[in-house]
Amino acid sequence: MSRVATLLFPLFLLASVGCEHDPPAGPTSGTGGTGTSTGGDDCQTDDDCEDPDNPVCEAGTNTCVPCTSDSECPDPDYPECVNGSCAQACQSDAKDPNDTSGAASAIVSDASGLNLWLCPGTDDEDWFEFSISNSHFISILTNNDPYDGDFDVTLFNDANVEIDSSSQNFYGKKVPRAVEAVHTLITPDTYWIRVRATDGQGGIPYRLVLQLFKEG
Repeated sequence: MSRVATLLFPLFLLASVGCEHDPPAGPTSGTGGTGTSTGGDDCQTDDDCEDPDNPVCEAGTNTCVPCTSDSECPDPDYPECVNGSCAQACQSDAKDPNDTSGAASAIVSDASGLNLWLCPGTDDEDWFEFSISNSHFISILTNNDPYDGDFDVTLFNDANVEIDSSSQNFYGKKVPRAVEAVHTLITPDTYWIRVRATDGQGGIPYRLVLQLFKEG
């Protein structure tokens, strides 16, 4: 991912992307999120199973395995067993439906950001559109709880050419927030932002911040 050396604001922006109502920080029971085991490793309780795809400590084998029913997902923040993972129920957001470039939602530069959802399997992508008439430095930041899932962020121009992208893999990792960031210089044109789910089940709540800064 390219970064513009002259941008001196990343730390400020990272601080600004905290959710107004942050998604849960990961289960503390049922699916773990605080333990040390991943699928196939030894475990004593579900709290030892940190891999979202293997959230249940199987009695007898003491290994982390996928869930098979909602009853194995006692955490109220992750109550549904979806394809073996304890997950959040998917929700729509104010920009839906925007799952194709043709249905892209208009977006403007706004430090306060947007609270949004991706739903792997049914709403794998969110698309956003904006135009500029002068050259600007652009900052696109997203953040989410890595237990919920993972996604990539890509910026395209009007000719559908990829300008920049961010594709860090945070899924299931024990970090406070998963951040994807694109910082680059763009010229007058119409642009699209694509947020694409790459891992996870159920719903993935996330926050998107777009900011534009005039060149010079």
